[in-house]
Amino acid sequence: MKKITLLLLSLLLAAGSYAQSVGINSTGAAPSTNAMLEVLQTNTSGTAYGIYGSTSGAATTNYGGYFSATGATNNYGLVVPNGNVGIGTTTPGHKFTVAGQGGSNTALLALDITGTGDGWFNWASSAIAPNLPVDYNLIHMIGKAESEKNSGYIGFNFKESGSDANFLTFGLFAKDNIMNITGAGYVGIGTTTPGAKLHIAGFGHGVAGGITMSPVNNIEGGHFMTFLNTSSEWIGSIARGAGDNILYNSSSDYRLKENVVNISANQAITRLMSLRPVEYNYISDENKTVISGFLAHEMAEAGFANGVTGEKDAVDKDGNPIYQAIDTKFLIPEMVKVIQEQQTEIEVLKKELEEIKKVLQYKK
Repeated sequence: MKKITLLLLSLLLAAGSYAQSVGINSTGAAPSTNAMLEVLQTNTSGTAYGIYGSTSGAATTNYGGYFSATGATNNYGLVVPNGNVGIGTTTPGHKFTVAGQGGSNTALLALDITGTGDGWFNWASSAIAPNLPVDYNLIHMIGKAESEKNSGYIGFNFKESGSDANFLTFGLFAKDNIMNITGAGYVGIGTTTPGAKLHIAGFGHGVAGGITMSPVNNIEGGHFMTFLNTSSEWIGSIARGAGDNILYNSSSDYRLKENVVNISANQAITRLMSLRPVEYNYISDENKTVISGFLAHEMAEAGFANGVTGEKDAVDKDGNPIYQAIDTKFLIPEMVKVIQEQQTEIEVLKKELEEIKKVLQYKK
């Protein structure tokens, strides 16, 4: 019992208790009067390592604890004042703050993932908010400062549990949701509810449009946009033609076609004569601008169904209209055939007229 009592007494004396401060070190130096517990170890190079607990109410010294890599003033590896954790700073303004400067090939903060191989799924970082309110963004901010357009973010917007309407979002400070990717895999630019794989909302002004494509050189035939089928075979494009012309191309190589026959002149005439050219304005057009064209279902009924998309009066599962559309380029072959037929008849009539003129001149 005496041995235990003496051991405890020796430890307390070695610790060097001063008032309410306790210091543990190898030099016998008095602990800071602000510290409840100060643990320091100094090696031969003078480097100190320690834990410091402060009872001071001053903001600059009210540390729950710090770990210092050197004995230099304020050179703290880890500081915990008022419940905020700081690395590289004595005044962390958030629950966790890392202060410093990265450099070439030197990250300020790094997460090294060591797991590899089949079956591994590594979260390099994650932010989970089980009580995230509806229509709120959980974001990771990157940039210079929290001021308009000086920083940007990547985040997640919650709409409904398990819903395709939930989306990953990219934005700027004070300019939210610039680009968004929904749970359905749809990308929206300028909209948080894209209705297609790529949905761009808004028009440009002047030369700049909603979508702008510019070539890197003036090569004729360069493609601005290419269309492929499910076998990744080329089926069309928007390309640069001679000069500054734009070509809207559909695949038409003879090697892609079979059962090629001439269009009947009578068939072409019948189809074209069955068309009803009309004038109209769109209901959504506030200016009621009058334009000319065709009605989709009538174009299909006239024999040009290959130029019509959709069915007459079609609706989706919720009863919303699925509108028809037309591509009038499919009228061109019949129009050309009719023009050719008419030109042939014109040539015949011209010859007959010449013969009549000759007969009349002979009679004179």
